[in-house]
Amino acid sequence: MALFWGAVGLVCLVLLLRPRGSGFGLPCVIHSLTGLYCPGCGASRALASLLRLELYQAFRWNPLLVVLLPFALFYLVWGSVSWVRCGRNTLDDRIPSKLLWVLVAVVVLYFPLRNLPWWPFVLLQPTSV
Repeated sequence: MALFWGAVGLVCLVLLLRPRGSGFGLPCVIHSLTGLYCPGCGASRALASLLRLELYQAFRWNPLLVVLLPFALFYLVWGSVSWVRCGRNTLDDRIPSKLLWVLVAVVVLYFPLRNLPWWPFVLLQPTSV
């Protein structure tokens, strides 16, 4: 568990120290091959902007990540504390499978919606402000 949180800290440090508007510097394979924005396009730049407390810019890089990140962090913290206290993640038993299917549906629908060339869908494309 300590290794996981150490890796999270290292990723945060790398993102925080990178220049504004850059993430890990790895190009998206889907965008490179097709010209389409995948659900993860702009995610590392959004994380870097969040670490700099630039919420609006992070939202412009990847709105879905900004919306789902608090829930993911809650899950990771709860799971870590639960693992230390009980030896397993007790939150997994409480998450209904329907919620997970809704999350999958949202991510799958996000892919084509962020590639539509009309307003308001163009607001979902990664953009620097």
